[in-house]
Amino acid sequence: MTKVRIGLVFTTLILTAGSTTRYTNKTTTRARLSLVRGISASKQNTTKNVTEKFINMSKRKAPSSDNNPNHDFCDFLTELANYERNVNRNIYKYNAYRKAASSLAAHKTRVTSGKDARKLEGVGEKVAEKIDEFLKTGHLKKLDKIRENGTSDSINLLTRVSGIGPVKAKELVDAGITTL
Repeated sequence: MTKVRIGLVFTTLILTAGSTTRYTNKTTTRARLSLVRGISASKQNTTKNVTEKFINMSKRKAPSSDNNPNHDFCDFLTELANYERNVNRNIYKYNAYRKAASSLAAHKTRVTSGKDARKLEGVGEKVAEKIDEFLKTGHLKKLDKIRENGTSDSINLLTRVSGIGPVKAKELVDAGITTL
């Protein structure tokens, strides 16, 4: 039995010999699912490791550039993810870019090619091509086009305001409102 403290809530995890994990009913469903996903198959994680994995899986935390040799890849993938979510409204590409950025952030060594990146979970062929392009040229054509158009920057800025989603932000930008 392992007790994990998340904020002010204690969660008791009961680890069984099988592949199932049972837990008490004191946290939200999202927290429970994140905790269950964060526990390895061997079930030999310490409380600290489980808590760290829970914190690293948070959607609201950007991958940290501290001690991350792949932070430049994570930065451009996160920027592409935000563009796909807010401007193109393509949730599948958003999830793909976000997952690839998380995998690269968790990787402890520098990725030297797209082929190396393909070995990581969540990095597909298209993301590997973008990594190769970035390594060869130092920038991405797609990001350059996005940055030239001020619409995406305005939409990203406006969606940071509580109550304004991507659709409303696009309506505001089309109406001429581009800044706060």
